[in-house]
Amino acid sequence: VAQSNAVTAASKDQLTGEALFTRSFVHFYLVQLFGDVPYVTSTDYRVNKTVAKMPVGAMYTQLAKDLLQAGTLLENTAAPVNTRPSKYAAEALLARLYLYAEQYDKALEYSNSVIAAGFSVDQPVEDTFLKGGKSIIWSLKPGVEGANTNEALIYIVTGTTPASRSLSDNLLASFEQGDLRKELWIKKMGTENAPYYHAFKYREKGPTAATKEHSVLLRLEEMLLIRLEADLHLGNDAAALQNWNSIRERYGLDPFTELPANWEQLLLEERRHEFFCELGHRFLDLKRTGTLEQEMVKTKPSWQKSFAKLPLPQAELMLNPNLLPQNEGY
Repeated sequence: VAQSNAVTAASKDQLTGEALFTRSFVHFYLVQLFGDVPYVTSTDYRVNKTVAKMPVGAMYTQLAKDLLQAGTLLENTAAPVNTRPSKYAAEALLARLYLYAEQYDKALEYSNSVIAAGFSVDQPVEDTFLKGGKSIIWSLKPGVEGANTNEALIYIVTGTTPASRSLSDNLLASFEQGDLRKELWIKKMGTENAPYYHAFKYREKGPTAATKEHSVLLRLEEMLLIRLEADLHLGNDAAALQNWNSIRERYGLDPFTELPANWEQLLLEERRHEFFCELGHRFLDLKRTGTLEQEMVKTKPSWQKSFAKLPLPQAELMLNPNLLPQNEGY
């Protein structure tokens, strides 16, 4: 793009910003799943077959640098349908990145910037995942008009009990009485004697006359929870209590009169109830807070500590020996 003479300056900025953002988004998830991985910036196979792993801390620094640059190039849009990354998508990912890096002052700065941008949670809870939802910062549309999300195809199950896709009894029991997320984002199936429950955030399993739902990758609710967590770690107790209560009241829950002493545990549950069946948030939250193993052994008797990371693909190791050693346990 930089070398092209046929692309306008504005288009160059937008395309470069989108490329930097997308590259950062992909590498963020690679780090969460595999640990140390290379930061690949070239399409030249001769370079990529020798690229070495980058430590997670250095990767976070590089991702932040690229996202800051992307933010200067992308448009400042909080439009109803955000299928291309905007400046606020870059800032939202920055807020998440800084939260994971435990840089809470910066997580607070960028989550506040997105919160002030014009997105809103002032809509019915059941409308959160509709195309054009007010809180959607970035989403992906299906390939053709009338198609809907793959998420609905995966999670909405009819017929026999779907052991691998139904929601766990542990999750169902963890909701407080009256939580609208349980009432509106979970659907009961099966029989009275053998019920099961599946995620019902996305509701259109098949095609419709016009597309109704896009796959939501970033939404304002995450920024509200990042702001809350950052405030709690920074000791901004009054702001945290006010913000937490606004979240609770939206979902039909009674406000806290004071911050709970076990707020770390309750905040993890808050995020669990907000993001179940979304982009691995629960798994990554448990990893970053050091609580993954103690939670997994409750429901997965064969759990091993090494399962916190996926194995590096053998095909990649054969192409580039610099990716060795393999992750522990594989």
